[in-house]
Amino acid sequence: MGNPEFDYAFKPAYSIPVNRLRQKYHIEISRFISRVTDIGRNEQEGFWFATDNSQQLVNALMLTGAFVHDDRADLFHALAASATRGEGYREISDASIHFQISDGAVNMHVDHTGFVWKGPDGQVYIGPDAPYHILDELKWAEAVAWVYKRNKVAGKILERLHPELPRTANKFDPKIGLRYDILRGNNSDFSSQWSLSLDLKWGCTDYSCTRTEMLTGLNFTYRH
Repeated sequence: MGNPEFDYAFKPAYSIPVNRLRQKYHIEISRFISRVTDIGRNEQEGFWFATDNSQQLVNALMLTGAFVHDDRADLFHALAASATRGEGYREISDASIHFQISDGAVNMHVDHTGFVWKGPDGQVYIGPDAPYHILDELKWAEAVAWVYKRNKVAGKILERLHPELPRTANKFDPKIGLRYDILRGNNSDFSSQWSLSLDLKWGCTDYSCTRTEMLTGLNFTYRH
């Protein structure tokens, strides 16, 4: 087990999920890393590492009380885990650390839109952002990665483009469309996120849906 090498320690794909895990749960992921095997383009892709202590990592995560095992018997969990290698363990949070853990190999990344909620009774629930998470951070991300491998310029353009659905971040505005992120930022633990985007949306003016409208233009979103 070694300390992070200088060439990847400050890359967002590594530093953002690692710092979040350390700050929130006092877990040093370097304890479980024998070597880092791959670094993604951003924190949503995260990084892969080899480990000799996968079960100890699972135990450390579950002891926090803030992680749940992806239950493939549940439809949304199964869809969200469809690209997971091994078993998934995700943080109960709006922006969520997600681990893919198999024997000897682990991926650690951050999902910008979490969908697992915990009720006041301690019961874990699937939140209403699950459809958006599956569409944007799984299916759309897979399409972007496919394009990026073939044309990096096109891939970099597409990774800023996102589908829009009613969700927590837009207060379930009853519209669908596309969003192009011009600038995006967050604080270290993702409790605050902001973006400046160019939006194209169509849908209802209110929840009664007696009238529809088309909206285009710049939009600044701040979420905390």
